[in-house]
Amino acid sequence: MAISTGHLPAFVTTDISSISLALLVLGAYVCLVGQVSYFLKERLFMSSALISICLGIAVGPIGLNWISPWIWTGYDDQLRNEITFQFCRLVIGVQVMFAGISLPAAYLRREWRSIMILLLPIMTIAWFVSAGLILALVPGLTFVEALCISACVTPTDPILANAIVKGRYAEKHVPSNVRDIISAESGANDGLGYPFIFLPIFLMKRGEDSIAAVMREWVVTTWLYQIGLACAMGALIGFVARKSLKIAHKRKLIDHESFLAYGIGLAFFTLGVVGVIGSDDVLAAFVAGNSLTWKDFYRIESEDDTFQDVIDSLLNASIFIYLGSLLPWSEFGADPLTAWRLVVLALCILAVRRLPWIMLLYPVTPALHSPSEALFAGWFGPIGVSAVYYALLAERELPVERELLRKVIVPVVLFIALSSTVAHGVTIPLTKFAPHALTHTRSFGTFASNNAGNLVQRLRATALILLFGLVSLAVGLPTASKRLCVVPHGGGADDTPGFVAAMANCSSNSTILFEKGKTYNILTPVVAPALQSVVISIQGNLDLEKNISKVQAIVNSSTFPGYWFSFAKGSDITIEGASNPHRGWIDAFGQQWWDAGNQISRPHGWKFSASNVEINKVKLRNPIAWSFALQGTNISVRDVVIQAKSNSSSFPFNTDGESLASPLRLTV
Repeated sequence: MAISTGHLPAFVTTDISSISLALLVLGAYVCLVGQVSYFLKERLFMSSALISICLGIAVGPIGLNWISPWIWTGYDDQLRNEITFQFCRLVIGVQVMFAGISLPAAYLRREWRSIMILLLPIMTIAWFVSAGLILALVPGLTFVEALCISACVTPTDPILANAIVKGRYAEKHVPSNVRDIISAESGANDGLGYPFIFLPIFLMKRGEDSIAAVMREWVVTTWLYQIGLACAMGALIGFVARKSLKIAHKRKLIDHESFLAYGIGLAFFTLGVVGVIGSDDVLAAFVAGNSLTWKDFYRIESEDDTFQDVIDSLLNASIFIYLGSLLPWSEFGADPLTAWRLVVLALCILAVRRLPWIMLLYPVTPALHSPSEALFAGWFGPIGVSAVYYALLAERELPVERELLRKVIVPVVLFIALSSTVAHGVTIPLTKFAPHALTHTRSFGTFASNNAGNLVQRLRATALILLFGLVSLAVGLPTASKRLCVVPHGGGADDTPGFVAAMANCSSNSTILFEKGKTYNILTPVVAPALQSVVISIQGNLDLEKNISKVQAIVNSSTFPGYWFSFAKGSDITIEGASNPHRGWIDAFGQQWWDAGNQISRPHGWKFSASNVEINKVKLRNPIAWSFALQGTNISVRDVVIQAKSNSSSFPFNTDGESLASPLRLTV
């Protein structure tokens, strides 16, 4: 929305909207970070995902608050989760399509044995091991519930895996067979996460059904309809696409730009078609990509162009900036979760979920030729966007009565994904530079030398530094967290005491929320304590006292502060209304005062003597007297609606919008 400011000429407007800030952040990342991208990626070996998620944290709710999925969705949890789920689905679908395209000709047929070992025994062991760790460190869960969470973190993330197998370091130090098997596994096991997710969900929903009946439903629903049908449709779509594209290319019917965009178009088409019938669209996209390049035609023709890399880079930056802003810091320390439990859980899962079992089974894995290759493939099985995707998918399907699981599944998975992004993002830089810092010696050689002892020593140094970093994160989480405090709803009683108590308990670095769908009764004046960095989000409606005699008695009492809402102390306070025009109204019922012609002992609305105050999207209906007394410094008023329209012949007297004090710095 365009806003004229008091410091600029009338024809100068600003547009401080969520979409403008999001474009600003993404554009700044592409332009500014892009200017030093070669140095960051090819000299320092920094992961672009790590840089993006750190930027997301910095511009998210605990930082600059420029990108806030909560504000975007009006604190609607269901809408926020749906947007996140679909965003993750889109990015993963495109990534697994690219992973399938990047594999050599007929790769899945040639390396089926290695892929099966990674997808079946390795994934199953990782599933159970992770569930045991979750059961031990998250109090109150059952083993079946722990299996549901562990299923989310079992698959390898194709986005982070793609960052590992590309770039100068990978091309120089990582053999092509290792890069290919990591790409193939990350693409395939993302789709194969469905059976692991739905088995515990079916068990939780079984009611009076027998275990045998549940297993039959699981086999038919997941293995046949989700996995089998997705593979068949993906292979068919890829086959038809390969044949038709080759004919169009041979007869010069397709231009160069459309040829390069064919892969991403096929990803969208596959996600749409398979998604419509309710099958596993992510797995279908991977199979379709590999089927498209089964004869190596499309891969070879497009490998010298960078179009897919550009799309890949933009999508990866966008999703990790978004996930950085989405991290629910307050929930990381909310009962039954604690920071130390999450840190220990993340460390244990990263250490034992995958690495020991690949080291154990690599002799029967043809794609891995040495212990050092197994060590690399075992460690680099990152957890990221796909884990968030599966957590949101599981939350959709969970029974309502599983309250604890519904509460913890997304925070636990997000924290593990954050830990994996950090750990795997700094592993290569640390293995390159940590040995110098810790031993003052030269590098121990390259990965291609197959010297497993040197790599183990490097990873040991890396692990020590990662451990120190995660422990520091555990110590800092409580102070970094922005708490969410919900104002209790009294169901007809005066909600002022609950509101005041919420402000007292959450007086700093917090969001105080009036929930949508509820009408709160603020029947007595509110005197706020000294607040520091607090957002008061009015997503529900607020009704003030209707009875004229009661209001006059309050105004005439010696304890009346002069205003119904008084914020006399504090700084960095935001009063934020709902974006939805039908929610977040504050009704003072002035019509009855106007009809009575009563101007005696009327209360004024809001007083702000605090500093650095933002009043955004607040909606007032039928105020009794003037609405805002702005007496502090650095006060910003944006998109405020004051509806003082009489529905009779009575005049709405003295319903002024703002009363200003001097000196004052005010933006309207």
